[in-house]
Amino acid sequence: MESYSWPGNVRELGNVVERAIIMSHGARRIEPDHLNLPPGDDNARRNAGVTLRFDNLPTVDELREKYLAELTRRFNGNRRLIADAAGVSERNLYRMLGKRDDGPQ
Repeated sequence: MESYSWPGNVRELGNVVERAIIMSHGARRIEPDHLNLPPGDDNARRNAGVTLRFDNLPTVDELREKYLAELTRRFNGNRRLIADAAGVSERNLYRMLGKRDDGPQ
């Protein structure tokens, strides 16, 4: 929780804690997966190394499609979390998803 940038400030923190309590199903301890936060902070994510390997070179549209599909899977279609992880506004994310046939609802 300390490494997350909390762009929504106190209101977002309150919502995350409330959701974590619900997701923990009465457990005595709230675990990281109950928080449903993107891993690491924005700076750590941006500075992390990325390795891409391809048998055939994909187009930018194919890369974007695979990336959005992975984020959608990882964040269970939660558009706010997908936008945060992708480093774009929710509005831009809606535009990006509009180009897909199976964008999250």
